[in-house]
Formats: sequence, C-alpha cells, structure tokens
Amino acid sequence: MIKSGLILVLYVFEAVVVYQYYNNVFEKIKSFKSIMLYTAVSYSILFGLNFLNQPIVNIVLFTLANIIMAQFYFDTRLKSVVFHAIMISFFMFISEIITVFLFNRFYENPRVFAQTDLFIVDAVISKLLFFLLCKAIEQLSIRETKDIGINSKIVRLFILPGASFFVLSEIYFLSLQVNFPPQYYLILSFGSLLLLFANIAVFDIYENLLKTNQQITALELANQKQQIDHDYYKIIQSQYENSRLLVHDIKNHIAAIDTLAQANDISKIKSYLSSISDHYNLSNSVPISGNKMLDVICSQKLEQCDSEKINLSVSNEGVSLDFMNDVDLCSVVTNLLDNAIESCKRSKQKIIEISFYNRNGAFVVISMKNSCDQEPLIVNHQFVTTKKDKSNHGIGMLSIQKSIIRYDGTMDCYYDEECHIFHSNIIFNR
Repeated sequence: MIKSGLILVLYVFEAVVVYQYYNNVFEKIKSFKSIMLYTAVSYSILFGLNFLNQPIVNIVLFTLANIIMAQFYFDTRLKSVVFHAIMISFFMFISEIITVFLFNRFYENPRVFAQTDLFIVDAVISKLLFFLLCKAIEQLSIRETKDIGINSKIVRLFILPGASFFVLSEIYFLSLQVNFPPQYYLILSFGSLLLLFANIAVFDIYENLLKTNQQITALELANQKQQIDHDYYKIIQSQYENSRLLVHDIKNHIAAIDTLAQANDISKIKSYLSSISDHYNLSNSVPISGNKMLDVICSQKLEQCDSEKINLSVSNEGVSLDFMNDVDLCSVVTNLLDNAIESCKRSKQKIIEISFYNRNGAFVVISMKNSCDQEPLIVNHQFVTTKKDKSNHGIGMLSIQKSIIRYDGTMDCYYDEECHIFHSNIIFNR
C-alpha cells in the first residue's frame, strides 16, 4: 500500500513537470481547472496501467496523453505538439536508461530495482534527471520562440537539481553498502520525494516572479505610453490654439504691417514680426512626424533649450523612425540632444540644428550640428568626457551606440575646428 502511494506521488510529479513544460513553452487556451481535471484523469489511468508491467504500452500511452493535453488545452500546431510530446517521452526513457547505466557502471552488483527497499530513491534519481532535461529544453525553447538571450539567473537554478541528483546518488550507493533498519528506507523515500518537489517549487517560484516582473514592466510601459499620448496631444492642442489665435488676429496684423510698410520702417516691421512669433509661440512649433515619442522628445527639448537660451532648430522631412522601438528612439535622440545642450552651455554660440530626412529613398538620416568651443577628446574611437566625475558621464554616447548597432546603423562624428561646430550623423539602411 505504501509502495503504491509513493508511486502515485511520482506520477503526480511527472504531471506537474509536463504541465509546467507546456505552460511555459505554449499559451493556454483553456482554464487551469479544466487542464487539471484532464491531467488528473489521464495520469490516474496511466498510474493504474503501470501495474500491468508493460513498459512499451506505458510509454506510448504517456506520449498520447501529453499530445492530447497540448493539442486541446494549449495554443500550438499539431506538428509541434507531437514533437514536444515525443521529446518528453524520450527524456523519460533516456533518464531511466542513464540512471541504470550509471548505477551499474559505478557500483558492482547493485540490488535489482524492483526488489530493493530503495526503489523510490532510485526512481527519484531518474525523475530528477527527467526534470533537469525537460527544464533545459524548455528554457531553450522559450528563448528561441521569444528571441531573448539566456538569463544567467535561470542557469544558476540548474545547480539545485544537479546537486540533488549527486547527493541522492551518493546516499543510494551508501545505503546499498550498509544494512539500515526498515524505517530508515521509508524516511529516506519520503525525504527523496520532498527534495524532488523542492526542485519544482524553486523553479516555479522563479518563473512566477519572472512573469510578475514582466506584467509590472508591461504596466509601466502602458503608463509610459499613456503619458506620451497625453504629452503628444498637449503639443497638438497647443499648436492648434496658437494657429487659431493667429488666424483670428491675422487681419489686424496685416493692417499693422501695411502701415509700417507705408512708412518704410523696415526695422519696426522686423521687430513686429518677431513679436508675433514670440506671442504665438511659433518659434517652438514642432514638425509633426507621426511618431508620438519623437514629437514629444523634440517638444520637451525645445522648451528646455528655450529656458537655457539655446537656439534649437528641428527639421523633419516626414521621417517617423517607426522602425525603432520607443526605448531605443528615446535613447538615441534624447542623449544626442542632451550632449549637444551640455556642449552649448559651455560655448559662446548656443546653436543646435537637428534634422531627420530620407536619403535616396534607402537611408534614414539623423543629422545634428551643435556649438562646441572645445574639440571633444577621442581615445580608441571612443569619446572621453572632460568632466571630473567620469564615472557618471560619457554613458549617453555608449547608450546611443548600443541602440544604433541594434538596428544595423552607423554613426559618424567630426569636429569643425574653424567654425567650432560638432557634427553627428546617424544613418540607418532601410
């Protein structure tokens, strides 16, 4: 009776491993309760058939049960379902073969599995190897389908099942050498099962934390997008209000200019036109690109430059840079303008000109010129900050270069010593 109960626990472990595998690799299309109901029924049948001692029948039915689970409860294609189900069954089979091989290889005349009091420890060692193989392929599958790199933290988690496998193997060999009381083997069996499920718990906790962090990140990005939309429409509304007021007053302004023209007072005409631009905030109008992030960045930098008495000119020939994600776009344009603003603060002239345009229909170009009285220091093709706090500066340029490389872009910078102008040109091949 105890033996049957312990074997049932091992079947529960297999069910949990298979469910976690499918749940991490695929997307669920049915409720958790319905999946658990199917799993309980199917693995109960597998548990009952186990007593027939037909290994081939057991492995075939195990594969079939997993195919049905993936096909009807997860979003995936039949070809992929069959592949993963067969691979899981193969891992089950190979883990048992490897365990038997190792025990026969490193220990002479081990007890027969079915006849020893250590059969649960033997089985747990096999299931640990099965778990380790499934988790390894599961992580590789996740990173391949989602195009992400391997996280060093998940790699370190594999130390636990590896160490558990080693420790249980040593205990198993030691127990074969020494005759312990019967209760020892029962306690050892329960301890082995607890260690087995502890491995699942550790991975499950980490994966849940990872999903929680992803949800938090998604929420933060949604809030960021909401703020961008809000700032964007504020820009549109401000430009609309300025334009509406100008149209409303245009007749009066034309009449005033006409009066000044009749008096041939050119200086007053220029002064009047300048006052119109300042009054309606036309000098800081943002060329709408169609990319909300880009327009918001340009608007904010125009306001900053206005407060710093820096003349920032933005020119956009319909380039939206929509092939870049918002994070990289913000990194490139913001750091580019921040560096230019810092340079202008230390320069006599305070001029920044940034333009976005297409070249020959094949290239997208971000071109910027800014005042720079001191030639930048370049060492090994890298810009070196001249500030005393070097550890907290110079990161902006590295961030720009990292984002540019991600989109196969190139950056060319040079300094015009005669005009004291620094040029930055970023080119993307589209």
